[in-house]
Amino acid sequence: MAELGQRALSGAPLDELIAEAAACAGRELGTDFASVLELTGDGLGLLVRAGYGLPEGVVGGVIDTRRDQLPGYALDHAGPVVVEDFATETRFDPTPVQRELGVVSALAVQIRAAGRQVGGIAVHSRTRQGFSAEDGHFLQALANVIGAAI
Repeated sequence: MAELGQRALSGAPLDELIAEAAACAGRELGTDFASVLELTGDGLGLLVRAGYGLPEGVVGGVIDTRRDQLPGYALDHAGPVVVEDFATETRFDPTPVQRELGVVSALAVQIRAAGRQVGGIAVHSRTRQGFSAEDGHFLQALANVIGAAI
């Protein structure tokens, strides 16, 4: 995390920082996948800017911002959004990609830059994972570094 922050302060290219943030999130939180999403210009989609563990073709795709799916729901919530198990989740559904990948647990936070919402970062696991408050703080810290770099 500190290294990522230093690279951001030194003016490293944004695409590199975003890719490093996704990899750092997945590795440090021990998940199968991680993604960094950016709101499209019209605000109706989320571009998958970077990923960790994701199959070919997912990065570069656009996800709907529907509030009845995790990414869109997370856009409306300032703090970490935790999914312990999609099988028992009642607030929203997984995205088609999350279903296809067999995601069971997830953790997502917003990315904000200059006081506005620009996207989100999330980690996803194929097994049930109990994310802690510290996990949420860690992911939010990564999101804050990306937001500052933007």
